[in-house]
Amino acid sequence: METSIHTLSTGGGTEIYQGLKTGYDEAQCLSLAKIAQEQGIGISSLGVGSEWNDAFLDQLAGSTGGSTVYIARDQDIKRFLEQKFYRLGQINANSVSYRFKREPGVELQYAFRLQPEPGCLELNQEDGQWALEIGNYSHRENMIWCVRFCK
Repeated sequence: METSIHTLSTGGGTEIYQGLKTGYDEAQCLSLAKIAQEQGIGISSLGVGSEWNDAFLDQLAGSTGGSTVYIARDQDIKRFLEQKFYRLGQINANSVSYRFKREPGVELQYAFRLQPEPGCLELNQEDGQWALEIGNYSHRENMIWCVRFCK
């Protein structure tokens, strides 16, 4: 990596438009995800192949209680969608969130769901309370999530 940096040279123009547009588009997409979450709509995302932005997709899906899944081959998409639609038919509660009060000075290190679908969980603050967006719940599957706070 360091060797690659040393081989860079200056010159030419700066192509800032594409970088700004990409950042703007991602911010717009995250704003839409927040609106979807407020209306009880979950977003799940697929990372297909080797070039996808896992951090962005985790943030996008996590903000609604959804999940991000890596799909290595196009052929696996059908299997994923069949499983997803089956799970949607088993839901007993939509857009479950865990609300709590946090002590001053306590910070969230991480929050993620292990079951039924692994995914990052988003922490929101509303009216002095904190909420973890857990996602949908089915009494037929255990719900397991992991949260770590530190002071």
